[in-house]
Amino acid sequence: MGRGRGLIRIGLSGGTVSPAPPRRKPRSPPAKPIPGRKEGTRAQEILDTAFHQATKISSSGRTRIDRGRSLTLRKITRASSVLLRHLSRRRAPFRKWDTFSPFTQALLTARLGEGQLERSMRRLRVAEERLLRFRAEEERRIPRIEEKDDFRKSLKRYYGRASSVLHEIEEDIVVLERGQSILRRSPVLDASATTLVVIGLPNVGKSSLVSLLSSASPKVAAYPFTTLNAIVGHATLTRAGATQMVDTPGLLERDGRPVRGATAVQAEREAIAAIESTEGPIVFLIDPSETCGWTLEAQHQLLLHLRTRYPEREILPVENKIDLVRTDSPNLKISCETGEGIEELRKVLGEIVSRHIPSWEDLYEATNA
Repeated sequence: MGRGRGLIRIGLSGGTVSPAPPRRKPRSPPAKPIPGRKEGTRAQEILDTAFHQATKISSSGRTRIDRGRSLTLRKITRASSVLLRHLSRRRAPFRKWDTFSPFTQALLTARLGEGQLERSMRRLRVAEERLLRFRAEEERRIPRIEEKDDFRKSLKRYYGRASSVLHEIEEDIVVLERGQSILRRSPVLDASATTLVVIGLPNVGKSSLVSLLSSASPKVAAYPFTTLNAIVGHATLTRAGATQMVDTPGLLERDGRPVRGATAVQAEREAIAAIESTEGPIVFLIDPSETCGWTLEAQHQLLLHLRTRYPEREILPVENKIDLVRTDSPNLKISCETGEGIEELRKVLGEIVSRHIPSWEDLYEATNA
């Protein structure tokens, strides 16, 4: 009996043997990688979208050569248009840089790096110009083609050159997409309102204070760098209206040691950006209990550094965690844990903010700058 699929085989001794296993189809060899293709990159995703759109193009013309010429021109035009549209979309939010507030400009610079946004914008603009030039070259060449294979060569040449251009600006595409994400998520400061910045070393209680005084709801936890990005809330400290309160990531002490770690560097930049892009008073929060992980001497050293660096800014030192340790210093003392001293601090801040409320002349200049 033949060995059919699912048949029972008879052994020499007359007994039965288990059914023959079904035959498996041979596995097809893995697909060969496309030359120049870089899987998982943002540039490749854009290229895939453009080339896929080009496959939907139909041809027209009387002869085979006419149809080939029409199809090749249309595919290049479609792919080029899609690529240019994607690059333009990534540059669009940053074309009016001068309209961004100083705070937003400082945040973008702090998170992306000094000059990085401008460099990426410039490189994408150059890439767009190259794509247009490559398309124009093929548009001049294709009408003179008389061989069918030359149409494929023309299309392949444009696709290859376009791919090289996109892969060269992969990092810049990522930078601009990060910038767009920052714009969507970053807090907005009103230039006409008074801004109060709360700063200090990590884990001294800045987020707890801002949440007690304002509408902000920052994350609060017992470990350093809980706040990685600036957070804005609004507090009613005077009759003139709401005051903007900025909860900043922790600054680091200035004892000559470099800032280490990506998280620390990012937090440091963010805090400095919040200080330098605003003009209002500063609350410097101190933890005399040293449970934040920094000594009282290190905190006073940072306070002295800030007063030296920003002599024109009014800085109010406030001691937190007095439920743990109470010093005999003249600084205002509070406890975010028990609420002690919060109302007194609110009154003092109201008096300070009143001195910084912009005049009508200042508001007019800010809105017509």
